[in-house]
Amino acid sequence: AKGVTPLVCSLIPRKTWGKDGRIARNKDTFAGWAQQVAAAEKVPFLDLNELIAARYDALGHDEVMKLFPAVTPDEHTHTNMAGAQFNAGVVVSALKALPDDPLAAYLRDAQP
Repeated sequence: AKGVTPLVCSLIPRKTWGKDGRIARNKDTFAGWAQQVAAAEKVPFLDLNELIAARYDALGHDEVMKLFPAVTPDEHTHTNMAGAQFNAGVVVSALKALPDDPLAAYLRDAQP
């Protein structure tokens, strides 16, 4: 009634590598639950868990480590500034990929 467009985002993945050398996905918990809510409410869903995990997989272990604080190498949840910027870029790309992107008027291309 107020003209808002709700959308649901999954949580981003943790920096947890599986035995297959890939970032573990969380489809059975938070990421999956977020997707279920979006489907039930018929609102757009941004699967940041999968999108960022796929990007981490492509970067590989050593490059992903640079996105987390060097002083706490066991940190698997909170990124450093470079990681935050990386993740924000994935969010913007996912928003731009939505059909009839409801935020198109508010998003701009990154400045060099």
